[in-house]
Amino acid sequence: MADNVDVTKRLPRGALPSPRYTLAAAMPHVPDPKISVPPSFLMWPVQMSFWDNSTYGDCVSAEEAFAKATAAPQAFIPEATVVAWASAHGYLNGAYLPDVMTTMQTDGFPFNNKTYDDGPYNSVNWANAAILNSAIYSHGPVKIGVGAEDFQTNADGFVTPGTMVGRCTTTRRAKRRITA
Repeated sequence: MADNVDVTKRLPRGALPSPRYTLAAAMPHVPDPKISVPPSFLMWPVQMSFWDNSTYGDCVSAEEAFAKATAAPQAFIPEATVVAWASAHGYLNGAYLPDVMTTMQTDGFPFNNKTYDDGPYNSVNWANAAILNSAIYSHGPVKIGVGAEDFQTNADGFVTPGTMVGRCTTTRRAKRRITA
């Protein structure tokens, strides 16, 4: 694991700008009125890792591992498993968010004689706090592609509107599936 990463140097970029038609094709997340989202909540991962995103541009695959470490039932997928999975699927040095999420539906991370994968995904209106909070609270981490240079070169951490490409932080996924 990369414990001593120099974040003052440019880190690899992996998320590719997703074609608008793929994002538009995803069904939007609609909050379930039966689920009461608390005003604040925290989803804490069982363990953190770079999942080698400090070496490769595998941020979309690394976020999938983060999601599995964060959302119930919380499973830490080892870095080597994530790198092998990303490499096998052609996602090690760049990927579109929808491509990785689609692959995760049928061919998830193999770990401890189980497969950690996802169900279908939805789009999320991340500019609407109520919708975004509902998606996270009811389904776990949400992928949002951001302009990485804005984060790494801006001491205030603000993102310039319209620069949604580059490194990803974390589209909503349906409940995770684990198969033996």
